Amino acid sequence: MRILILISALFLASCGVDSTNNTSTEVTVSLGQSGITTGAIGKAGVIPANIQSVSLIAINATGTTIAGPVLANRPNFTLKISVPNGNQIRFRILAFDQKGAKGTVLYKALSRPVDLKGKPVTLAVKMSLSIAVTANATAITPGTTIDLYGTVSGNAPTSTSPLLWSASNSAGLGTPSTNGGHITWTAPATTGTYTITAKIDPNKNPDQDPNIVGTIKITVSSAVDTTPPVFTAGALTDIYIEATGVTTPYTFITPVATDASGIASVVVDNTGPFPIGLTVVTWTATDNAGNTSTLTQNVVVQDTTAPILTLNGINPYTLVTGQTYNDAGAIFTDAVDGT
Repeated sequence: MRILILISALFLASCGVDSTNNTSTEVTVSLGQSGITTGAIGKAGVIPANIQSVSLIAINATGTTIAGPVLANRPNFTLKISVPNGNQIRFRILAFDQKGAKGTVLYKALSRPVDLKGKPVTLAVKMSLSIAVTANATAITPGTTIDLYGTVSGNAPTSTSPLLWSASNSAGLGTPSTNGGHITWTAPATTGTYTITAKIDPNKNPDQDPNIVGTIKITVSSAVDTTPPVFTAGALTDIYIEATGVTTPYTFITPVATDASGIASVVVDNTGPFPIGLTVVTWTATDNAGNTSTLTQNVVVQDTTAPILTLNGINPYTLVTGQTYNDAGAIFTDAVDGT
């Protein structure tokens, strides 16, 4: 199965199909129209189920964004964007696995250049697999060996779409793992900034756009950063949340960390949901040189909501003198303890 989809972009003049706008062109892009061809993922016009949202921007010949981004969420994958008229305009489309253009970029496309003059234009855009490259360090000294990892649409590369690696100094590249998900690179003696690139093997997946690649820049310098990042908050405030069940979800606000070489990531070791009582989570900040620092935070889930008691039977209940009363009982409901 070829890993691509084709998107037809219908460009409509903002003053009407048969008229010309001297300043801009309204562009409508729809993933669900019949222009998606067969031979891609699924049948014509069928959008892969893992795509939850798409974003669209217009860029000029110098690579500057001139319109957008505009977003569309499943199930209505239709985007409209007003683009200033001009020559050599391209459109970049990203497809995400979460709504609101969030999460992992699954597919991406960069259209061919097109001249926009306010008249209707139809353009085919081929969506290709997204490639991401990460490294365990991006600021190193000469002779240092680092690990590089490549993912394809958020997953490990497969035999049908394996990764090929190249670098500014390819002599430093090691032997890639099966399907190219991992490779090592040893920094040369010459300091400077080096670009390492991963791309889909065109012999295995000829449908992939060769211009869609993953890159990462590695800085090689004689001075190495050994200072760990610093959390702006010396201590994090305890979090108290009311229980909504046996376990309770919570959405964290990521704490801020700073470092001279830049922050690569700030992650927490437990995203919940959390049980009743105290849970201690640990935040880890990693800088671009691979140095780390940690900070803990208390998450306290408490049950302060009383259960709801419901009487069975009639209430109030009227008895005749001498009549026997059989209590119908009662039931309770509680978010934590159930019924």
